[in-house]
Amino acid sequence: MKRIHLKNGNAELVIDTKGAQVVSYKINGVELMYQGANNPDNSVWKATAKNLFPNPGPVGATQEIPVTKIDENGHKKTIKELIKKLQTAEFDVDGKTETHTIYEYNGSTSFHMGQHGIAHSKTYSVVSKDQKSCVLSFFNEDKNDENFPFIYTYSVSVALEDDGRLTYTTIAQNNDTEPMPGGMGWHPAFALHQNPERYTIVFKNLKAKQHPVRTYTIKKGEEKIKQTEQLIEGKEYSINKNIVQAGLSEQFSGIKSADVVLMYETDNGRKIPYLTMHIKEPIVVLWSKPKKNDTQEDFICIEPWNTTPRQINNLTTQEHTRDLRKNGAIIIEPNQQRYLAAKLTINPEYLKEISMHDNDEISA
Repeated sequence: MKRIHLKNGNAELVIDTKGAQVVSYKINGVELMYQGANNPDNSVWKATAKNLFPNPGPVGATQEIPVTKIDENGHKKTIKELIKKLQTAEFDVDGKTETHTIYEYNGSTSFHMGQHGIAHSKTYSVVSKDQKSCVLSFFNEDKNDENFPFIYTYSVSVALEDDGRLTYTTIAQNNDTEPMPGGMGWHPAFALHQNPERYTIVFKNLKAKQHPVRTYTIKKGEEKIKQTEQLIEGKEYSINKNIVQAGLSEQFSGIKSADVVLMYETDNGRKIPYLTMHIKEPIVVLWSKPKKNDTQEDFICIEPWNTTPRQINNLTTQEHTRDLRKNGAIIIEPNQQRYLAAKLTINPEYLKEISMHDNDEISA
């Protein structure tokens, strides 16, 4: 295991070359990342900030997708085909057993992939590094790769700005001769230093494609029911009961760009930003996992995604690949790149508030 250490003023960052995962991000000594990767024996989630490629979210499910076909007269027409639920099997990944979905591509069903793709399990090479930034990459040159049969490069670029801001970019480069799915996401988990009831999510400077929506889940007994409503700029959305306590994810979609702000309520009732994540991706997912004891940490994942999940499920032939765009997939043409970027700013006032709480606990 090799870790990269970056520093700029009072900001420090640690990145593991396994998965190119940020495992620590501190400003003024305050740890901002959930410590699942550093404390796997007492964490409900064993990661900290996964990279998602080429399939954010689940791999397989039953759904209809538009497919272009040629009729008997040589005319193109678009029909909807039902992609059935795919088989799953257990596979060994670096000594750990994972459940993967088996999918077909170009007539072969020998390919398989797990939740959130493969980028989080790869070991990356250090392409460049200085005190404040680094670029990590992994390369695939095997057309018969059992997970993802394309020739490509996936890179993660990280930089600490002078004000402590974190700029995080992932780049997928298609080095193949055929179009390639390029679904990407970032899955950072942020520490909640106080009671989760004090934190809310607000979308500011929201630019939308058409009608942005919030999709969430409610429980009625044992039944889980999906609900959809309009995403409203400036509205505070609770993360406590439905997400942190219940572990039910929420998805916000239809976005062009936005500042996703994690707000905090101080002791005197003022609302201040904890962090602001600026994104230009269509989807933001919120997720957490309830802690099992008081020594574990509360956290919230704020995840920008550039595509809907389950696109690998729909990948069947080379000729079919471009059709997936109609279903929300990101398709990268040969010798082209696709980026996913997030800029993360931490509010100094929040750091002071948290430090005051820490001092009070020490005094007590």
